[in-house]
Amino acid sequence: HVQITASDAEHITESQAAPCARVAQRYPSTGSRPRCALLRRCVVLELLAARQGWSELVREAQELVELATKALLRQVGIDPPRLHDVGPVLLAEQQLIAGP
Repeated sequence: HVQITASDAEHITESQAAPCARVAQRYPSTGSRPRCALLRRCVVLELLAARQGWSELVREAQELVELATKALLRQVGIDPPRLHDVGPVLLAEQQLIAGP
């Protein structure tokens, strides 16, 4: 089990932080809580990869995907179900999500 502490974020390298920076640039700050959670988890993924905490990395990545897909649904006005797997909702609403 790999332990990640708050001080670990201070020691993240520039290359490890690059994916997080790309996410931050693509989705400018709106003060939204989901975006902050996504960026925090992105940093955690990089730290787990650096420490080769593969099982924790997979679990965190799955949670990150769940948060991101639910944030996407909220952004297009859909209240996501209180389930882990929102894939069926994404498929049912793909026209709305894809946009014009």
